[in-house]
Amino acid sequence: MNRWREAFRNQRVLNVAHRGARAFAPESTLVAIERAAEFGADAIEIDVHHSRDEYIVVVHDDTLTRCSNVASVFPSTSEYFVSNFSLEQLQSLDAGSWFIEQIKLGSSASETYVQEITESERSELLPPSVCASISIGTRIPTLVECLELARDLNLLVNVEIKSLPRMYPRLAVNVVDTVRQIDCELMVLVSSFDHRQLITVRELSEEMATGVLTGSRIAKPDEYLRLLKADAYHPCCNGDFDSMGLGSIDGTVDRDTVESVQAIGAGVQPWTVNDLSSISKLLDAGVSGIISDFPNRVAAKLLDNSKGWIGLP
Repeated sequence: MNRWREAFRNQRVLNVAHRGARAFAPESTLVAIERAAEFGADAIEIDVHHSRDEYIVVVHDDTLTRCSNVASVFPSTSEYFVSNFSLEQLQSLDAGSWFIEQIKLGSSASETYVQEITESERSELLPPSVCASISIGTRIPTLVECLELARDLNLLVNVEIKSLPRMYPRLAVNVVDTVRQIDCELMVLVSSFDHRQLITVRELSEEMATGVLTGSRIAKPDEYLRLLKADAYHPCCNGDFDSMGLGSIDGTVDRDTVESVQAIGAGVQPWTVNDLSSISKLLDAGVSGIISDFPNRVAAKLLDNSKGWIGLP
């Protein structure tokens, strides 16, 4: 059985590191995956795009400017979409130094998660071993590289297909083919905001798990998951797009959604949940997993969880 499905059905709460342990390493890189394992994650969440020559690469944004030195390496280029560059060009970029510079400045390029690091966590931020790993030249990895490393570290992998707005032809097909080629179907869950991609994955593979990503409320998520033959519901719990009630007037988490989805054997894994109070509320509501930039915080709360549902067996 797919290991995600097994965890959902056995009511084990999964600690899912968002883009790797991105609060402590350059997001979406191999070192971020390694750090996720160090912090006790059960799984990693990574995002995939096509290169110009249709290799599957792991990058979050549609463009390369936030997390690489692409503008200095290719100064005459007018558009910096991932799909405008070959794999060789993408892997010539430095995908790590931006993180080191932002840490030194005490902020991140466009988000605040680095600023959210507590004093007690700061000692984990730049130990010598990590500094050595994040030298100039940290590369954008391929999906194959990430899957192989995750397998070596006994991590499950949530592969998010970033098909919108670029509408990559054949991306879902190539993801399934790649996962099969290295025999990783039972450790992979594919999610997407473009739910057509999930239909394609299910048509190609019964073994691979799929997850419905959403930034808005779905009226009957259990029925919708049945329609798509999906295995998980991934609602946003972040800021203006919180759809589970953390930001509601009374602060009541939507337990009905959690219970209805779990009643059909599927999982509920909210994203992106970083503060300890929100993690606690969602665990109390019985969610199946927490997707977080801070897998160390989720691990700590899982250890405190009186239900004792701690990660993978």
